[in-house]
Amino acid sequence: ADTVRKLLLELPAAAREVLIMHHLLGLSFKEIGRALGIATGTAKVRSHRAIKALREMIAARGESGS
Repeated sequence: ADTVRKLLLELPAAAREVLIMHHLLGLSFKEIGRALGIATGTAKVRSHRAIKALREMIAARGESGS
């Protein structure tokens, strides 16, 4: 859990807030869009890209052994 928190802090703020709102707070992408003043599709894209970035960071750390 500590590693995930550290990785989340490495994400851009816009991506991090969408992930937190959707996966931790349980908001729908429509609700996130309204709250942030962005389109629902934009919220989905930010979430998708953030998850992809997290996976890449985890893979890179695994390859480097840290």
